[in-house]
Amino acid sequence: MSNEENIIEILQDPLKWPSIDRPEFLGKLDEIADDAFSNPDERSCIASVLIYQQLVEELLKVLLQSCNFLVQARLLPIEIKFSDSDNKMFGRLIEDFKRTIVVPNKEKIIEIANRINYHRIKIAHGLTKRESLKDLLKSAQEVRDLFEKFFKYYDDAYDWTRVCLNSLRKSKID
Repeated sequence: MSNEENIIEILQDPLKWPSIDRPEFLGKLDEIADDAFSNPDERSCIASVLIYQQLVEELLKVLLQSCNFLVQARLLPIEIKFSDSDNKMFGRLIEDFKRTIVVPNKEKIIEIANRINYHRIKIAHGLTKRESLKDLLKSAQEVRDLFEKFFKYYDDAYDWTRVCLNSLRKSKID
């Protein structure tokens, strides 16, 4: 099957479009991170920041894949190669997302992802440099709030890519 035939086949079936892999499991991780605030301690704060960051990373991968698929489908029959987002570190994903097409709230998505990454780095790589762990709850709460905002912006942007793909699918079928 040629690249063009493959893209058209995927485009014709919305179930094959980029989407969240294992949404139930990611939902469970979100629950775990949220539950960490019921009795916050150092461990739960660290865990929640790491979980929220991982969730944002997964969502950003899906959004980037959706943008890339939209670009590829629009360029048909021209083939374009994108680097694989599955094995990239979070900072690199953010950089790749900066260079993709403009989606709703793109700048806000980038800003929030960078802020979450900052907190994750501060905790994961700077834990031993702290004087105390008192500010962990504050960081964890900020990351939680950022995650809620990120998800809303992600959802709008992802829906926009799906509307564009659906419109393109209809035009290719006609």
